[in-house]
Amino acid sequence: MREDQCYEEICRELPEALAAFLRSAPRELRVSCCEIRLRPGRPISLFDGEESRFLDENGAPCPWERGRLLTPVELREALVSLTGFSVHSYAGEMEEGYFTTPKGHRVGISLDRTQTGLTLFPAAVSIRVAKEKKGAAEPILRVWEGKRGLILAGPPSSGKTTVLRDLARLISSGRLTGKPKKTAVIDERLEITALYHGVSPYDLGPCTDIIAGKQKREAILQAVRALSPEFILCDEIASPGEIEAIRYAFACGVRFVVTVHSGLEDVPKNEMLRLLMETGFFSHVALLQSHKTGKQIRTVIEDDDFLQASGGPTPFELYNGGRALGVGTAEEDDQSFKRNDPLLERLSDDASGGGPGTVGDRGSTWKRV
Repeated sequence: MREDQCYEEICRELPEALAAFLRSAPRELRVSCCEIRLRPGRPISLFDGEESRFLDENGAPCPWERGRLLTPVELREALVSLTGFSVHSYAGEMEEGYFTTPKGHRVGISLDRTQTGLTLFPAAVSIRVAKEKKGAAEPILRVWEGKRGLILAGPPSSGKTTVLRDLARLISSGRLTGKPKKTAVIDERLEITALYHGVSPYDLGPCTDIIAGKQKREAILQAVRALSPEFILCDEIASPGEIEAIRYAFACGVRFVVTVHSGLEDVPKNEMLRLLMETGFFSHVALLQSHKTGKQIRTVIEDDDFLQASGGPTPFELYNGGRALGVGTAEEDDQSFKRNDPLLERLSDDASGGGPGTVGDRGSTWKRV
């Protein structure tokens, strides 16, 4: 697959003139783009994971003041095209503020509710570029053995869904434990699987079942009762009810991989992350950062140990049993790791003092091996 294939798939779903303009963007921007923002009367912007980028009429990067403006008519035509010229078949999803194209690209939409009649007047459209990146989750397997659950935490556009999708493939195909595992993917908003007419365009492994379009709490219970999964994967855990469903499934012998929204600096005080860790069902948290850094998985935190994975200017490797697999001794790397990653230094200090780094009633703390 070409590196800009996902971007190209979106272009094919847009009107010809708009698609031609987006294709004129520099290749590096087409590859790194994770969101296309369309707003009437304002410049088209491409978000690359760190900043919004703008293009002039010829497709060259430029300041926003010289960016190519999108007309209201172009925006309406884009929306119609993204729905496959069947806007009203997506009406229910649009009421929730989003819909998913057949290629799995989530489209966020803001409608002008002051207008009446059959014509839709979109005020903004945000197209998320869904990417299949095989191997994205490989570094996690060097640390996480699957005996308990895993949490993927990171800010928006850090690639949590991309890594989750790759983990489904790895677990289902036996790369985690040496044997294929029955895996259920809970895909409430069709972002993980892009399920269309019962088929996903992504490689999710040979033993993966999908429950799509259903609220996570009910879908988790349904999966346990009907599919007997060994692993359940789901995106964006955000409510106590979903955690209760995880408790029920864990009691039935199911292990979980879930994602949680969290800024990297907010990890110690993230309430949802704390609640999940306090269950004792999760052994590791992988902190994700922008793919533009070159190392998407910044750090893996064990519930009682820090396992360092690519956090700063020094290229640290993951630690295993207290011994660095990378450069220098563990003691030397420890000092360097603190100097080069203030976030991990603060988390380590919290753990040693029993502060926000303390994890649940198991009495363990987040600290580095």
